[in-house]
Amino acid sequence: RLTSYSEGRVVTRLVKVITVVLREDTTEVTKPYVNKWSVIPGNHQKASIIHVECCDSSANQFLEKFEGRQSTEQVQHLGLDKEIGNQGIILEDHAGGRPQMSEDTIQNGKDRLLASPKQITAPTFTGIRVAQKHLSTSCEKSSDSGPTGRNFPKYVAQGSILSGRKWWQLPENIMMSSQFSQNEMMIGTLCMLLLLTALTTPAYTARILGVAPFPAPSHQILLTSLFKELANRGHHLTVITPLPLKEVKPPNYVEIDTGITHPPGFGDDSNNMFEVGEISPYMLFLMMWNMGPKILESTFENPDVQNLLHSKTEKFDLLLTETFFTEAILGLSHKFNVPIISVCTFAGFETIGDAVGNPFPYSYVPNALTELTTHMSFLERLQNTLLNTYANLGHYLYYLPKQNQLLVKYFKDTAENLPYVDDLVKKTSLVFLNNHFSYSFPRPYVPNIVEVGGLHVKPAKKLPQDLQKFMDDAKEGVVYFSLGSNLQSSDLPEYKREAFLKAFSKLKQKVLWKFESNILPGQPANVKIQKWLPQSDILGHPNIRLFITHGGLLSTQEAIYNGVPLVGIPVFADQRNNVLKSEENGLAKLMDFQNITESSLDWVLNEVLNKPTYLKNAKRISKIYLDQPKTPMDLAVYWTEYVIRHKGAPHLRSASLDLNWFQLHLLDVVAVLFIILTIAIIGLVFIIRTLVRLVTTKKRPQTKSTKKKN
Repeated sequence: RLTSYSEGRVVTRLVKVITVVLREDTTEVTKPYVNKWSVIPGNHQKASIIHVECCDSSANQFLEKFEGRQSTEQVQHLGLDKEIGNQGIILEDHAGGRPQMSEDTIQNGKDRLLASPKQITAPTFTGIRVAQKHLSTSCEKSSDSGPTGRNFPKYVAQGSILSGRKWWQLPENIMMSSQFSQNEMMIGTLCMLLLLTALTTPAYTARILGVAPFPAPSHQILLTSLFKELANRGHHLTVITPLPLKEVKPPNYVEIDTGITHPPGFGDDSNNMFEVGEISPYMLFLMMWNMGPKILESTFENPDVQNLLHSKTEKFDLLLTETFFTEAILGLSHKFNVPIISVCTFAGFETIGDAVGNPFPYSYVPNALTELTTHMSFLERLQNTLLNTYANLGHYLYYLPKQNQLLVKYFKDTAENLPYVDDLVKKTSLVFLNNHFSYSFPRPYVPNIVEVGGLHVKPAKKLPQDLQKFMDDAKEGVVYFSLGSNLQSSDLPEYKREAFLKAFSKLKQKVLWKFESNILPGQPANVKIQKWLPQSDILGHPNIRLFITHGGLLSTQEAIYNGVPLVGIPVFADQRNNVLKSEENGLAKLMDFQNITESSLDWVLNEVLNKPTYLKNAKRISKIYLDQPKTPMDLAVYWTEYVIRHKGAPHLRSASLDLNWFQLHLLDVVAVLFIILTIAIIGLVFIIRTLVRLVTTKKRPQTKSTKKKN
């Protein structure tokens, strides 16, 4: 909870705030450095104290750029003053612990600071970064050995600042001021951690319109994770969603609840999902082509969405949306004249890549709804080609016209010069794919397709007390069983449920089962059931041995993140493909849902639990996945802010988007070459026939004359 001052009023709000100090000759903070700032009134001895609002990414960049991790050239490249030492900046990079310093260290720092020039080309900032962690330890330590806890104001008054772990004395013409009361520091959930920084990097606080129209928890989890992180970093989010957040939302996170409880045609009974597993990919595509427009129509008819569509005052900087059979939603980008970032909650179909001109070779990139892997035989390549051809023809000839009708119906009165829906799709600046090559396979991408697979996954936290004890006491380990959010294991056919219970009762491991009922007849002593479980935290516990899953992508990613082997029981959509990829990587076994029996479960459980190769491969793939320069979430935030900064990304646009389909596939070139080759062959045949005729014609007269002589 931070206090800022504006026009004589005290405003308390949850924002990222950095308190900075300026030399007295600095009268203005220019926009390249910060977005919002307000002067703190009062006499501060030749200095102006201001509060600056910035997004969390900028605050993180303070640490990354000025804790001794960047070279002078890199800092200069950022547009900052390269002579950091001349700004009175002492760069140290130490980990944790209490600040320790000697008199020589203090004097050395003071000498360097006093040697800095009085006139500088840009404001000198001394920052106060607010950090939630270290609260208890900081408030408990009140020794005079350093400015921690209660004696913090004293060190501020003395002009002390923190750089890494060390405290330095400031020149007399620079000081700091904290606008936090002692009561706030002691009672509130945040404590102040002093950081010495140089000039602030630009803070991009944007207004983002987020749309997550598909009413499925697995889709919502991924999108809302990104939305919440952007809000935490200072951006203002307006989110259209059928599943609003249950937790308390910050003031810069506003939701429009569409009220759609389930996808049309699926009802609210999870048994329908078990039945859908029998549908072929061809029928599934047809189902989605009809379902998508119904979801959007219900979304657009919502009164709050209607108000947004007809608003003449709302302004946004970006449309961040899922386009899973909901392309007409991109009309919002045309209305508000903003760039588009599309989020795909799985590896994507060919038509997802078409938005940015991405290639999709049928020879080694399988359709996500098939059981194919990247290494395909001739018949498998034929199967893949037929399905993708069907999907493309249906998409462009049957499905997109339906989406265009919705676009015209709901945007013709709210936006001028409305383009065809596919033209809007091709204005997409960037696509986030919930995929990563470590557990999938390498495939070609244009620069504006970014893999952010597993961005929703976070490091495991401590479990609730009862679960923590259950997991800790499991000396032989724990088997975790969950069929995800759409499928409920309490609705399993009774004979399949009995098969699981009998197989589990034979295990020496404990079993933790996400079971959506309070009663489980025949529950063995080693089985614990619960309606809801913190899955990612459970998978991060050191005693976990196996995860029995439906093969949903988010669950698979959480298992890979934590290095947990799998038994996959796929039922629907891309689940089988996900399990097959894991099986190909050696960390999973696939169990066909229709073939679940006690004996088949006994075999597969013993196979994965007792052969160390599955655990070894799970750890190997996890290590590869985690070996990334940025976390998927940080990568997604970076590229989101990149598109905002550049007002789109036209420089990343592939030229393939400007080609006709016959030009893209070189059919015109092939046609010309075919004509040339045909002409050449015809010409060659003509020449050969002519030569043959000439030769035979010359021989015939000689034969006749010879006969006459005889």
